[in-house]
Amino acid sequence: MNTRYGLIGLILLFFFGFSNAGGLNVQPFDEGTWNEIQAQHEGQEWLVQIWAVSCSACMQELPIWAKYIDKHKNDHVIFVQADAASLDRTQVLLQQMGFKAGKHYSATHELEDQLRFSVHPSWQGETPATLIIHRNGKKEWVLGAMNEKQISQALKETASK
Repeated sequence: MNTRYGLIGLILLFFFGFSNAGGLNVQPFDEGTWNEIQAQHEGQEWLVQIWAVSCSACMQELPIWAKYIDKHKNDHVIFVQADAASLDRTQVLLQQMGFKAGKHYSATHELEDQLRFSVHPSWQGETPATLIIHRNGKKEWVLGAMNEKQISQALKETASK
């Protein structure tokens, strides 16, 4: 009898633990979400890391981001997955990349040109891309993968503000 309850407990732990391990929560990304994110960070230094499930360079870069976010607990970094993908798929992939927490968003449908333009006027959907937004609203746009040193520097800039 105890074995049966133990097995049931393990199954429940697996399913519930896997679905929201470490407080990882992925939310849908759309124009309304983007406006809310901007309003929450107005007057602050913050960073947006844009990646895609179909991007091999992103898959190489994400574990580096995960390591730094876990170590530094930086609240000023937002992750946006830009491909049309389910929230569950995105969450599982983030967990596989080493994320335990963080602010994560995912496009659940094809991003409209207007939304991409509102994120950054020159963004045509390329990934990975990093957007550093300064307190005065000035935006720095970095296209392509960042190495460990660049990621560390970007996170130090936002954490110290």
